[in-house]
Parts: sequence; C-alpha cells; structure tokens
Amino acid sequence: MSPTSATITISSLPFLSYAMAHCRIPVVDEIVIQNLAGETRGASLEVDVVSADGSLGGPKVLLVDLGDQQTTILRTVDLVLDPARMLGVDEQRPGLIRATLRNSVGALLAETTVNVEILAFNQWVANPLNLGLELLAAHVQPNAAAIAPLLTEASDLLKERTGNSSLSGYQTESAERVDETAAAIYDAMRARDIRYAEPPASWGSRGQKVRTPAEVLEGRLGTCLDTTVTLAAALEQAGINSTLWTLNDHIFIGYWRIDSSLGAPALTDVADIVNLVDLGEIGLVETTCIAGGDESAPFAEAQRLPHIKHLAAGLEKFLGVTDIRQARESHIFPLPSRSIGVDGETVVTVYQPGAGPTIAPYYASAAADTTPGGTPVPARVAQWKNALLDLSLRNKLINYTDRSGYPLAVPAPAVGRMEDAINAGTPITLVPSDAVPTIDRARGVRYGRDLSETARELMLADKKSAFIDITEAAYTTKLRYLANKAKTIVEETGANNLYLAFGMLHWTFNDRELRSPLVLVPVTMVTASRGTSYRLTVDESGASTPNYCLLEKLRLSFNLDIPGLSDPTQDSSGIDLPAAFTAVREAIAKAGLPFRVEESVDLSILQFAKFRLWKDLDENWEVLSLNSLVSHLINSPLEAYFDPVLSAPSVDLDELGGCVPVPADSSQLEAVAEAVGGRTFVLEGPPGTGKSQTITNLLARSLAAGKRVLFVAEKRAALDVVKKRLESVGLGDFSLDLHDKGARPAAARAQIKAALDLRVRADEAALQTNLEAAQSSRRSLARYADRLHETNAAGLSLYSARTHELTADQGITALAIPAALVAGSTPEIFATLRDVLRRLPEFSDLARPSAVHPWAFLDERPGTTLDPVAIHTAAREFDAALVGAQEAGFSLQALSRLATADAVAGWRIWPVHRGNRCP
Repeated sequence: MSPTSATITISSLPFLSYAMAHCRIPVVDEIVIQNLAGETRGASLEVDVVSADGSLGGPKVLLVDLGDQQTTILRTVDLVLDPARMLGVDEQRPGLIRATLRNSVGALLAETTVNVEILAFNQWVANPLNLGLELLAAHVQPNAAAIAPLLTEASDLLKERTGNSSLSGYQTESAERVDETAAAIYDAMRARDIRYAEPPASWGSRGQKVRTPAEVLEGRLGTCLDTTVTLAAALEQAGINSTLWTLNDHIFIGYWRIDSSLGAPALTDVADIVNLVDLGEIGLVETTCIAGGDESAPFAEAQRLPHIKHLAAGLEKFLGVTDIRQARESHIFPLPSRSIGVDGETVVTVYQPGAGPTIAPYYASAAADTTPGGTPVPARVAQWKNALLDLSLRNKLINYTDRSGYPLAVPAPAVGRMEDAINAGTPITLVPSDAVPTIDRARGVRYGRDLSETARELMLADKKSAFIDITEAAYTTKLRYLANKAKTIVEETGANNLYLAFGMLHWTFNDRELRSPLVLVPVTMVTASRGTSYRLTVDESGASTPNYCLLEKLRLSFNLDIPGLSDPTQDSSGIDLPAAFTAVREAIAKAGLPFRVEESVDLSILQFAKFRLWKDLDENWEVLSLNSLVSHLINSPLEAYFDPVLSAPSVDLDELGGCVPVPADSSQLEAVAEAVGGRTFVLEGPPGTGKSQTITNLLARSLAAGKRVLFVAEKRAALDVVKKRLESVGLGDFSLDLHDKGARPAAARAQIKAALDLRVRADEAALQTNLEAAQSSRRSLARYADRLHETNAAGLSLYSARTHELTADQGITALAIPAALVAGSTPEIFATLRDVLRRLPEFSDLARPSAVHPWAFLDERPGTTLDPVAIHTAAREFDAALVGAQEAGFSLQALSRLATADAVAGWRIWPVHRGNRCP
C-alpha cells in the first residue's frame, strides 16, 4: 500500500503545559483514520509530542484494524505529557503532535502532524477557556515552603487582634472568624512590602508566567495574578476555600465565608456567583491592594474595590470563576514546589491531598418479618382490585423500557441516600449528561455516568445534583415537555404521575426480558432559571410507595409474595431502600427465580394514580363491606338491592325549601330529604336539570344535621362547580378541598385552621323578619296551589281542566257546554255523556231519513259533503229563532203549516191585541 492509502486527522489542545502533564490530562481528543484502500488488520498508529528538544510525551502506540474503505475514530488515545520533560521547558516554543500509521509489516500507510504551542513550565494561558480556568488552580501552591512563615505571621496578628491565634478555617462555623483570618493573612502579605508588576495584555494569546509564593513573598514582586494565587495558597493552607475571578485583563480573589464551594472547578457564567457575593457567602478581595508598601490599601478597602470597580461595571468582561476546592476534588493538584534548603540543595515539596470529604456508608436496617394472612378476599373485591391495576405489558410499571423515562447517573451506594433526601424535602438539581467539568472532558470523560462513583456520590451529597441522561442541547426542550405533561395530568385528573423510580427488577415473563421499578416517589419538577436548570422536589401529597402492580403481577404469575416490599420497613425519610432491596433479593433467591435487582434511579411519568384506591381497597375492604350497598355489590350484585332504610322521615318540603341555600323545586327537595334521611338512591338527569344545585343543598343540609359528606367526581371541573356554589352561599370554609394541591399536608392544615378560626355573627332580627316573610309567602303560595287544584262538582280543577284541554285533539272543534251543566253534574254524568257522544256515530250512520222526512235536509247526497260545524251552528240558530217566534206569539201549529222557509217572508206580523192572534 502507498502512503496515500489513508488519511489521518488529529483533534488536540492548542496549548500544552506543565500543569497538564502534572494533572495527567490527555492532549489528543480524537484521531480519525480514513482508510482509502482495502482491509488492513493489525495496523499500528504511533502518536508523539515533539519539540526542538525531542519527545515530550510519547510515543504512544495503538493497534487498529482498518475496514475496507471505512473510517475509524479513536477517542481514547490517552497520550499524556511527561512531567519531567515539561518541567525543563523554560520558554514558550512551537511543537508538533505527530501521528504515523504503518501496516503489520511496518510499511508506511499515512502520517500527519498538528502544530501546537509548548508553554513554559510556569506559564498559564486561558485557552481553551474552561480548561485554562480549571488548570489555574494548579498554580495555587499551598505546599510552598514560603507559605508556612506567612501563616505564622498571620497567626500572630490574629492573636493580637482577637486573643485567639488559631487558623481554624470553618471549624468555628463563624463567618466573622473567617473574615478575621482572611484579613490577618492579607495584612501579613501587605507587610512584606510587595511591589506591583504590570501583567501581559491578554490571558488568551500569550498567557503569563506565574510566580511562585516564594518569588512573591521573598522576591517582593508580583502581578495581579501572582498575588492572587499566592493569597489563595495561603487561604487554602489555612483551611479556607477561595475562588479566582478572572477578567479579560485582570484577576482578583474571593473567599468563602461559609464552608461551601461552587458546583464545578470553573464556571463561565458568573451571574449566580455574584448573587452569592450579594448574599454574603463569598467575600471579594482586590489583591493588587497588597502591593505598594506605604501606598497599599487596608483590607476593608481591598474588599470594597471589586464591587465598585468590577461588579458595578457589568459582567461582560468576566471570563469565569475558578473554585479551588472543586478543582482539588477533580484531581487538579498544586504543582510541586521547589525551594533551596539550608545547605543549598533543591527541596521539592509535593502536595499531598487529604482524604477529602467522606460519606458514611448506608446500611439497611433489620427488616421485621411479616406473615401474610387475614380473611380471604371475595372474588368481587379481587375483580375490583385487578381493574384498578393494569397488569399488562403495556404498563410501564411492568415493562419499563429504555424509552419509558430518563435515568439518573446516581451510583448504587447513593440510591438510598437520594430517596431519603428527596423525602426530606431536599431539592435535587438535574444536570445535563454531557455537562461534565472541562478537566474531566480533557481526560476522556464524555458523560456524567462515566465519572467515578465517588465523584457522583460527592456531587449528590455536596451539591444536591445528579446527572440526567439528556444532553445539554436537548435538556431544556425535553424537561420542559415533561414538566408540562405532568402539570396537564395533574390539572385534568388531580393526580401527580411524575415519579422517581428507585431500583429495577430484571425478570423474565413468557421468555421476555422485562424491567420493573421497585419503589416510586412522587415528585414535582420546577425551574428557577427559565428552563436552563430544573430541580426535583417531593410531592407532599404523596409518599414513597412500592410498585404494587409489580407485586401483584409476581403474585399471580409466580405465586411470589415479597412482604419486605409490599409492607416495607420505614426509616426517617420514607422507605428503607436497602432493606427493601434485600427483601426482594431474598425472596427471589428463596423461590429459585433467575431475577436480579439493579439499584438505579429513573425519572418518568407512570400511570400509578389509582394505586391509592387499590391500597385503600386492599386494606379496608372489610370495613367498607359493612355498608349495605357495598355488601350488596360484593355478595349479591345480580340481585335487586333493598335499602334497609325503608323510608325517610316525613318532611314538609315547603319548610325544607326555606332551609336550603339554593332555590329548588319539589323533586330536588325530595332528593335532599331522602339523602339526609339516610336513603340510598341514584340521582340522574341531563345537563341543566339542577344536579349541582341539588348537591349543594344536600351538602348544606347535611352540614346542618351534623353529618360529614365525601363528594367525589371524576373530573376537577365538577368539583369546582360545587365548590364555587358552596363559596357563593358562605359555606366554602366548611369544605375541605383534597384535590391536587389541596391534598398536601400544609394546604389541608391551612383549610382546617381557616374553618376552626371562622367566626360568624348573624343578624338575628333580620333573619327572623326574613323567616316570617318567607312563611307568609309560603302560605300565600299554598292558598294559590289549593285553589288551583280545587275540584268542582264534575271532579275537575282549574289545573286538571286545563290539562284536559291541552291533551285534547286540537283538530276537533269543541262543543259549547252550558255552564249549568258543568256546575250541576257529577263526574258520572260526564262519563255517560262522553260515552254517548263517542257511540253516536255508530247509530247516526244507520239513520237515513226519506225525502219527505222533516230531517231530510241532513241526508248527504251524492257529490255533497255535510259540515258538522255548520249543521250545529244552523241548529242552534234554528232553536233560537223558534224560541223567538213563540215568544212573539206564533204558535207551533201555525209554524207547522209553512211549506218552505221562503213562505215566512210573506207573513205579516200584526199587532197583537188582547184576545187576538195573527191568522
């Protein structure tokens, strides 16, 4: 193969320093090999860092297999500089990172070089920025021999000023003592008559050589950087943690007044840190005030200058802040200190890190043995319980997949401690998975889960933070969506479904590998910085709960009971997780099942809202069955239900109507009376028929009768309607809202307190007047109702007569009935009359009068149609005319001699004289 058969691309750091060699930081991020030819197995890649004086950190040889026309990416080259060789670099010089690729027989395949800058052994540069800020801590040398005499002088000053010479750090837990110690060290340095030297123009391009504490304190010369790292070294040796505040062309120091530190070795966003300064947790000192001899400034002035000169001018010029303690915990240790001994020999003092913060091991307490037993559960109750728990593989509580939630990078020894912290109300900050310190990224750590268990455990214990398996690019989007989804579920159902799942059971069901959470803790997720950072806090309305879905599934599928999980041991903050995990392991081992328990933490939305119902039913079904209706549903659900309360006490509905707060009709009042009387019934009705008004009246009357009522609805909206009605009638303080936030202990206590503190002063005179007015109105209405329904001799009232009229066939013209008939007839007469009229057509159809018959005009001839109404009208008019003719003096004999109706027109009506009649 020819040298052009492959290409090599190197990604590396632009500046290489002695501090990087000392901290064992790899200088190569990754190497990409593009194979342009066929497959090559056993190829060797030699990587080295060279300068004019030779190799500085290699060579490093890697063996790789190159696929045919494939690209190979090497991300763990682990090429580190040799500290001894880097110590010999006195001045900045150019260098190369060289990579050579050969095949298995040594033939050259490709080679490349990358230009880098080799810094002097005591040189620091802020490039790249994050790594540069973190490596600055290596130039803080508390191990330097010149620091000990300085601290002795500071101790003498403390003795003189306070009567106590001890440099006790944070042991006294007094911020004022920390201030006194910092001031004493500052004044001890100030007394050395240090002279100020101007620093280079920029940290990023050329950097600066950093003087050692001996050069500053004994050589009496230093820049702002030199005096800052020297003061930081003295403070660290005195047990006080410090922060280095780097600007574009300046640096000053901050010291922690309390025993704390930042969340990372270096942070470039200083706004939150400035807030700590404003809170008095960090004190700032301008170290250039130390220099100048008689012109130097006192400690108080040095504390004031950073505020008025730098913070007040805005934060745009700040590059970042370095935290010394966090740097030490990230294994950025001070550079070895060199001094000249009394005999002229060189003495090298190497920093010896302490044991660091330790966390007491977390042990499971002895779990108490529990023996299952009790009354057998009826089949109907078992059916209800199964309906409340989804035991299918669609349920994430049974089949938890990689897409079900987001794992947290919490080490196994800290899982129980995190559960305790969450239940104790401690907020836990979620950190993006790739937001690892730059120093760790330079060492090849890409994600938080790749950090050591100790580092992650200290992060949880000290910073109350944990990595979540979401990258920084997707952090805000995914967690905002998760928080909004959880909030929507709470608003719609009143149940919080956002849980931290502690522990996973890996098990097999029907030849399918499954994972299931063991313990669930309901949490809420909030952001305090517009989505850039989210925190988890415990939902006070819930508590640590075993996964009852899993327990029921294991019981039904494997006849496996785990009393230590179903009834877990409680500790001071929730469930004793180690004891619960141990109980699960013992149970599956005793059953001979090839399952295992993984101690992990996941954040997910889980449909576990009904577990409280399941738990209540599981524990209290016997008590619930004492109710007659529940007993009927359990034992005889297919039979008719007979209410043991046969009838409610008799109640005057009119009087009851005046005792309810919301107007109601008789049917609604009857329902209220039945409910208060202890009857069991179902009240149904379409929307708008007054069900919520009836419920409001029912609740009010129950309160008046000294009863307690549990009002339950499937949706929050129904609860709100009744709640608002109760508030509108002045009973809101007597209702305990247990939905959503109202179920939290603090909210429930506040509602109970408001009810207990309620004082009502009634206007008894006005109340009595209103009651009397209501009684008078009721009597008037009662009289109206009596008259409306009072019947006459025919058995009809105004109400029933109007009802008959409305129900009659509107297509039939009503017959006029004499009022005397209605007033003097009985219902039996009207019944007979109706029967005659109904049967009249049967006989009238049979009567066909002849042409000479007086009623011949009623005969319906072919082609003609009789109009009953017209006939009835004509008959009435005829009767009236006949009566009028008789009253006028015409006899029936005379009228009978008229052949036709037209003959009447020829008659002349003569005056009637006594004894004379018309002829």
